[in-house]
Amino acid sequence: MRRGGVVAAAFLGFVGAARASADSPPNRWESFGPFPYVEIPLGTVADSALAIAVVPDDPQTIYAGYNKGVYKTTDGGATWTVVFQDNVGGVPANTRPILRLAIDSGDPSTVFAVTSDSIQRTRNAGLTWQPVLVSEGVSALSPVLDGAAVFACATNNGGGARASQRSVDRGDTWTEMPDLAVKVVKAFAIDASDPQTVWAAVSEDPAGSAVYRSIDGGATWLPRGTGILSTRIEDLVIDSAAGTLYVATSDAGVFRTSDEGASWQAVNEGLPAAAIEHVDVGAGSTIYASTHQDGIYRSVDGGAHWLPAGFRGDRVASIFADPSSTTFYAGILGGLLRIEFVSQPSCENGSESLCLNDGRFRVEASFRSYVGSGTAHAATLTGDTGYFWFFAPENVEVTLKVLDGSSINGNFWVFFGALSNVEYTITVADTATGAVQSYFNLQGTLSSVADTSAFPASGSPPPLSSSRRELARPALADACAPGPNALCLNGGRFRVDVAFTRTPLGPTMPAPAVPITADTGYFWFFDDANVELVVKVLDGRSVNGHFWVFFGALSDVGYSITVTDTATGEQRVYQNLHGTLASVADTSAF
Repeated sequence: MRRGGVVAAAFLGFVGAARASADSPPNRWESFGPFPYVEIPLGTVADSALAIAVVPDDPQTIYAGYNKGVYKTTDGGATWTVVFQDNVGGVPANTRPILRLAIDSGDPSTVFAVTSDSIQRTRNAGLTWQPVLVSEGVSALSPVLDGAAVFACATNNGGGARASQRSVDRGDTWTEMPDLAVKVVKAFAIDASDPQTVWAAVSEDPAGSAVYRSIDGGATWLPRGTGILSTRIEDLVIDSAAGTLYVATSDAGVFRTSDEGASWQAVNEGLPAAAIEHVDVGAGSTIYASTHQDGIYRSVDGGAHWLPAGFRGDRVASIFADPSSTTFYAGILGGLLRIEFVSQPSCENGSESLCLNDGRFRVEASFRSYVGSGTAHAATLTGDTGYFWFFAPENVEVTLKVLDGSSINGNFWVFFGALSNVEYTITVADTATGAVQSYFNLQGTLSSVADTSAFPASGSPPPLSSSRRELARPALADACAPGPNALCLNGGRFRVDVAFTRTPLGPTMPAPAVPITADTGYFWFFDDANVELVVKVLDGRSVNGHFWVFFGALSDVGYSITVTDTATGEQRVYQNLHGTLASVADTSAF
């Protein structure tokens, strides 16, 4: 929830330019796409990276497909350029979304882009493009491998019938493949060790097979999907090094075969009961799977076990696993992010990381804004709670806690409350299991989150690797009389009191207060190690003539916040009902 109409550039990052790091730190998600995301018309939702392609052996050069066109970076995301837009016409011009991208492994200057009604190609690294296949709809485009044909499934113009086609001259000409006539092919996969072996994932096949295989470069096809307990196929990928094919379904999880489709096994341990929309394979035969809104998962043992990799609750639009490195990419609503998965994460308290819940969980954050971008600075509050600041140590931006809820629902819980609406990404790593959860905040959004299914409470926590860092408590001015239940903020001018109710029916009790900086403090309700609410008061008079009140909640109990201006006697009261998790920015408070 947001109050007031002015948000200061100095505090929330709405002036200047942003720059993303060209290198992703180990085991931490980092946002690096066009900032503050691709141009968004007023009143519309944020764009998403619908397709991602990284030039082989050149991770600095990346193409990303958005609703607004193809974007390209040659410096790892520090700068981006629009290299293609499929303009339909109109004022403003209407552009078709870019749904898929494929880079020619033998000639990286050749790139294919799928729009809603065509396949476009560039042979000069994006300088110029031309359509090589025009259709009323393209549902699949194969990887483009050296020595292999290019495969696509498209709807014929006018007729409405689907036809799978192949090109042996990199898209100059196309011929239909009769064995796949009328079938809705969702994805093609080519065996890199034998480019004549091609697989096609067919959704809702009238013949009852989910997968077809060709061993003659697409000239003929035979069904090889017996044993896949679904006809609702979304994607497939081949791990040529391991000789294993993986198929994603929207209603039965992931299936694999290691015997050319003669038999199939469901491999879903650790995956949620959700539609699996994308699968990909990275270096070391690591398999990745993404769901509609239940996050990304990875497996390092051929799908036998899956671990969370992040973004549970976010709409994942695309994924890309770099086959030559441990870097993995994901496109979500408003964000293009990457992470380098390395060995089992460990935790040491430091200036950029929190070690919470007896050191089991490592928490890091990064941010991007118009006034600066980088890694967030960390400060510990209790054994379970800490906060991050972005621009100045006295300006708390996000507070986070990890609680052990295993006695209630078998999980560890992650709560965070924001006092900022800049873009930021939080990564929480379970050092006992290697599982990762991440939370992306879109520029302009003020969030409070309660994830009570963040991590299953399995594995043994490691010993605490370093001691808790004590906070320096700021001196308080005499304008406000501080006490165990009151904060005196912003030079002591503003007194903050909080009352909470244990149940919806009461009783009402004063919350104990703890200062953090001269402008910020927190309140706890039930346990002094469990931070529930963070409040800060900033002087925004140079921007809009007002003092501003921000608060971020890590609790959904009922409470009321009373902020008193001791210079004028004026008060503001903020009520939170039971069951509500709120973050508020009131930029016209006083």
